Amino acid sequence: MKLNLEQNTTEWLSWRYSRIGGSDAATILGLNPWKTPASLLVEKLYKVPTKVTAAMNFGTKNETTARNLYNATTNINFEPACFEHDQYTFLASSMDGVCEELRLGLEIKCPMSNFDNHKTAMKGMVPKQYYPQCQHNLFVTGYEHLHYVSFWKNSVVPVLVKPDLEFLKILLEKELEFYDTLKREMAGTPSREK
Repeated sequence: MKLNLEQNTTEWLSWRYSRIGGSDAATILGLNPWKTPASLLVEKLYKVPTKVTAAMNFGTKNETTARNLYNATTNINFEPACFEHDQYTFLASSMDGVCEELRLGLEIKCPMSNFDNHKTAMKGMVPKQYYPQCQHNLFVTGYEHLHYVSFWKNSVVPVLVKPDLEFLKILLEKELEFYDTLKREMAGTPSREK
């Protein structure tokens, strides 16, 4: 379900703290080299702002340029949008772009210095740390296609991503476990030992 929510506002930030977003997916699976599931849990519980790195700042500053270039390249108008899953409303997606007419999503990455990620896109693949985000966003939006776009030195390289049902089954299970832990922690109940 598409929401009437503007990205990068106070309301949007509060919404993100209370939900599992696409950028959380790799962390929950243990595939994020920069953050652990435990640190993500602390961020959600105590509304700790994510430490903005130079690479993240670079990506944010260049996202609009990348989207505009991709819009011009494809002749498709992608606009940022926020979504919640119809059934699992705690699963959210803050999309870099969507074309509602085509039911097509856009995930933009603007590597500052890691050319390896751009080379991976040039080979027609999504870097492994961003694959969960793409799959999460497809699940939340219900779209059948998403373009992962790597922006490097004023060029864009797209990779078509479709839902990976086996991967999504594992991802959903892990996200449900994480959200269950988050709810119990928010209620002051100790986590269950496994």
